[in-house]
Amino acid sequence: MPLDALVIYEDDARSITERLDAFLASSRATFAILIDRSGQVIAERGYAQRRAAEELAALAAAAFAATEHVARLIGENAFSVLFHQGEQQNLHLSIVGENALLLAAFDDRTTLGLVRLYAAEAAENLATVVEGARGRSTEGLLPDSPEGDIFRRQSPDQGAATGDTGTRET
Repeated sequence: MPLDALVIYEDDARSITERLDAFLASSRATFAILIDRSGQVIAERGYAQRRAAEELAALAAAAFAATEHVARLIGENAFSVLFHQGEQQNLHLSIVGENALLLAAFDDRTTLGLVRLYAAEAAENLATVVEGARGRSTEGLLPDSPEGDIFRRQSPDQGAATGDTGTRET
């Protein structure tokens, strides 16, 4: 399955954050990471060290891809949820739309049933945001774009205030 660009605007990021926070509050999970199917972190909330979050995201996406293949081998289209039980920490991984995953860590302060219930709700709510951001044009947004460079280009008002005419030599 080819992965389209994921272009997240500020409103999208705020919406994702709110939905992850609501999931954490309802489920009492320790942390949640929204992951692109390629293993890239889209957003994370709760307590997770940055490096651990990136490693978890990459490994979780790979585990989910392997599990999808196992499902096809036994005649299933896919498994929608993965659960790993540890002595002190547990992981719950579920599909969010077509191209994302929700990874939640939780301990004995909550139950698998509660996490599953609220993860399903969160996945549905997050899917609308993620799928809306998927496939948006990046034209004009990236620094190397021939249409313009939003990181260097100034509006006419900004140029007047600084004495810059907005032109640059190449």
